[in-house]
Amino acid sequence: MDLTFWLRIYASFLLMIFFSRNLVISSTHSSSDAVALLSFKSLITYDPDGALASWRNNSLHFCNWLGVTCNNQSGNEPRVIALELIGIDLAGSISPSLGNLTFLQKLQISETQIYGSIPHELGYLSNLEFLILNNNSLTGEIPHTLSQCSHLQLIKLEFNMLHGEIPSNLSLCTMLNFIDFNSNNLTGIIPTSFGALKYLEVLMLHSNKLVAMEEGDWNFLTSLTNCSNLHFLGLGMNSLTGQLPISVTNLSVHLKYLDMSENQIYGGIPFGIEKLVNLQVLSLGINHFSGVIPPSIGEFLRLNILYIENNKFSGAIPPSFCNLTSLSELYIGINNLEGGILPCLGNLTYLTVLDLSKINLIGEIPSSLGHLLKLNKLYLSFNNLYGNIPPSLRNLRFLVVLELGYNKLGGFIPESLWNLTCLIDLGIENNSLIGILPMKTLPSLKHLRLSYNNLHGPITTFLFNSSGIELLQLSKNLFDGPIHSNIGNLKNLSIVLFAGNFLQARDLKEWSFITALTNCTNLKILELFSNELEGILPQSIVNLSTTLSYLELSWNKISGNIPIEIGNLICLNLLNLGNNNLSGTIPMGIEKLNSLQGLYLHGNRLSGEIPHNIGNLSLLNNLFLDHNDLSGHIPSNLGSCKQLTQLGLQFNKFMGTIPKEIFSITSLSIGIDLSNNLLTGLLSIDVGFLVNLEFIVLSNNKLSG
Repeated sequence: MDLTFWLRIYASFLLMIFFSRNLVISSTHSSSDAVALLSFKSLITYDPDGALASWRNNSLHFCNWLGVTCNNQSGNEPRVIALELIGIDLAGSISPSLGNLTFLQKLQISETQIYGSIPHELGYLSNLEFLILNNNSLTGEIPHTLSQCSHLQLIKLEFNMLHGEIPSNLSLCTMLNFIDFNSNNLTGIIPTSFGALKYLEVLMLHSNKLVAMEEGDWNFLTSLTNCSNLHFLGLGMNSLTGQLPISVTNLSVHLKYLDMSENQIYGGIPFGIEKLVNLQVLSLGINHFSGVIPPSIGEFLRLNILYIENNKFSGAIPPSFCNLTSLSELYIGINNLEGGILPCLGNLTYLTVLDLSKINLIGEIPSSLGHLLKLNKLYLSFNNLYGNIPPSLRNLRFLVVLELGYNKLGGFIPESLWNLTCLIDLGIENNSLIGILPMKTLPSLKHLRLSYNNLHGPITTFLFNSSGIELLQLSKNLFDGPIHSNIGNLKNLSIVLFAGNFLQARDLKEWSFITALTNCTNLKILELFSNELEGILPQSIVNLSTTLSYLELSWNKISGNIPIEIGNLICLNLLNLGNNNLSGTIPMGIEKLNSLQGLYLHGNRLSGEIPHNIGNLSLLNNLFLDHNDLSGHIPSNLGSCKQLTQLGLQFNKFMGTIPKEIFSITSLSIGIDLSNNLLTGLLSIDVGFLVNLEFIVLSNNKLSG
C-alpha cells in the first residue's frame, strides 16, 4: 500500500475524532436542556390532568414535550428557546435549573398554582426576552439578578404575592418596554432609575403597597418624562400621598392611560394636564383631590374613560365636558359639586356609563339624557333632583342599571320604564313618587328598590313574573292587599323588604305566601314588620330557607304560638316577633339558634318560663322579652351570653332573686331593665362589675336590703 492510502485513512480518522468530539459537545449541551426540564418537573407536586406526562416519555424528544419549543438550526442539536405553560392545573415551585437553559428566549408559566420564590438563577438567561409569570402564587422578592438579562423586553409578574422593593437595577435591562407588577405586595418607592428605559411603553404597578410620603419620593414621575414612548402608566391602589407634581403634565405625549386612583393624593389637578393630548383613560378617583375640576379636561378629545369620583372637587361640572364626544364612561360621583345636570351631556352619544351620584346636584333630570342610546348604566342617586322622571328615558333600551334613589323626584313612575327589557337594577327609593305599580314585567330584573315613596295599591303579580329577582325592596309605601303566593316563583329571591305598608294576611289562604316562600332556597332577609298581618302564624314559617338570617314580623297583629320547630332556621341572626298577639310559651327549639344576635319577643302574651338553656345563644347582643306574661326564675345561664349589650325583661312576672351571673356580663353597655316584676332578695354587690352600663332599672319589684 502506498503512502497516499495511509494518509487518507489517517485523515478520515482525524475527521471522525473531530466530528465525534463536536457531536459529544453538542449532545452534552442538548442533554443539559433535558436535565433542566426534568429538574423543573421534579418540583411539580400537583399535576392532576397529567399535563407533563409527555415529559417522561424517553422515546419522545424533549423538543416535543408539552410547552417546549426548540430552535431548528441546521447542523446543530436543537436547544430550548421557549417554555410556555399557560392555564394548566399545576402546583409546585420553579426549579433554579431553568437558569441552565442558556438559549431560552421566552419563559411563560402563567395562570397556574405555582408557588415559592422566583429563582435568582434566572438571571443567567442572557438571551431571555420575555419573562411571564403572572397569575400564580409566587412569593418572595423580585430577584435583582434579572438585571443581567440584557435582552429582556417584557416582564409580567402581576397577580402574585411578591413583596419587597422593586429592584432599581432593572434599568440595566435597557431593552425593557413592558413592565407589569400589578396586584402584588410590593413596597418602598418607585425607582427613579426607570427613567433610563428609553423604550419603555408600559409600566403597571397597580394594587401594591408602594409609597410616596415625601416630595422626593415623587421624583420617579419626573424621571419618567424621559420615557418618550410611554403609553400606559398604572399606579392606582397604592399608598401614594401628597400633591400630584407638575411633572405629570410633561409625561410622554403618547400617553394613553394614566391611573392614579385609590391613593391619598390631595390638592388640585396640575395646570397643564391638557398637554397629554392622546389620553384615552384618566383615572384619579378615590383620592383627596380638591378645588374645581379643570375645564381643560374637556380638551381630551380622545378620552374614553374619565374616573374622578370619590374626591373633594368643588364647583360645577365644567361645560367643556360636553366636548368629550369620544367618552364612553364618565364617573364624577361622590364629590362636593353644585349646580345641575348639563343638558348638553346628552350629546355624548358614545356614553355607556354616566355616574353623577352624590354630588349635590339640583334641578330636573334633562330629557336630553334620553339621547344616550348606548347607555348601560345611569347613576343619579343621592342628589337633590326634583320634578318627574323624564319619559325620554324609555329610549335607553340597553340600560342595565338605573339609579335615581334618594332625590326629591315626584309624579308617577313612567310606565314606559317597564319597556326597558335589559334592566337588571332599578332603584328609585327615597323619593316622593305616587301611583301604582305598572301591570308589566321586567324580564331581566334582579334588584328592585322602591321603598320610601307614596306608591299604593296591591303588589302586582306581574312583578313575580320577573323570575330572576333577587332583591325586592318596597318598604315604607302605601301598598295594601294580600301578598300573592306567586312570590314563590322567584326561585333566586334573597331579600324581601315589605315593611311599613298596609299589607294583609287574615286567613290561611292569605298567609299562603309564607308557604310559597319556602321555594326560595336563597332567602336571607324577610322583613314584614309594621303591616296589617293578623291571624295565626303559619307553621310553614319553620320551613323557610335555612339561609334565612333576618326574620322581622313585629308590629302586626299575629296570634297563635311560636312553632317549636323554629330552631330549623339555624342561620338566623335576628328574630323579631315583637308587638304582636302571640301566646303560649317560648319554644325550647329557640335554643338551637346558635347564630342568633338579636331576639325580640316583647309586647306579646307569652307565658311560662324562659327556656333554661337560653345561655346557649352565646352570640346574643340584644334580648327583649318584656311586656309579656312570663314567669318563673330568670335563668342563671344568661351569664353565658358574654356579648349581650341590652337586656329587657320588664313587665313580666319573674320571681326569685336576680342571678348574680348577669352581673358578670361586662359587655352590657346600654341597659338592663328588670322593672315591674316580682323579684325578691338582695341586689348582689357584683352589680359593680357592670362598669360600661348606661342604665339599670329595677323599680316595682320586691327587692330588699
